[in-house]
Amino acid sequence: MPGTRAEPRRSTEPQPRRRARRGTRTGTAWVGICIGALVCAALIIFMLQNTDPVEVTFLGMSGTAPLALTLLIAGVGVGGIALVIGSLRIGQLRRRIAAERAATVQATDRAAARAPDRSADRAADRGTDRAAGRAADRAADRGTDRVTPPAGPSVP
Repeated sequence: MPGTRAEPRRSTEPQPRRRARRGTRTGTAWVGICIGALVCAALIIFMLQNTDPVEVTFLGMSGTAPLALTLLIAGVGVGGIALVIGSLRIGQLRRRIAAERAATVQATDRAAARAPDRSADRAADRGTDRAAGRAADRAADRGTDRVTPPAGPSVP
């Protein structure tokens, strides 16, 4: 129709995915340090603005402390608990992976001990596969589908 723009034709072929660029360890460490510095600055500002004393009661003990200090102590306590639980989980996963690897190695060793040595058969197969591949390449160059079998010993 006059006056309408045509939509650009989109290809139905899948587009190759671009690999995401990965940064270096130094760059990653630098970003982590910058984020840590910003969090530290925000924490200092929070502590300076919340100096009012509050009454704290814990396990039958009571006293007063600045609000920022009590929240900081609570946050460090929660972080410590998370660190312990995370470390236990990482250890559990490492032990599981080590056990699975050991089982895989044992199964591979047992299978290798039971399997007959067929290296001579595999070497002969590789030779005929290469010859067949070269014949297929020659047929493709000629533009035909007919592949002439390579000359050599026939396998019954």
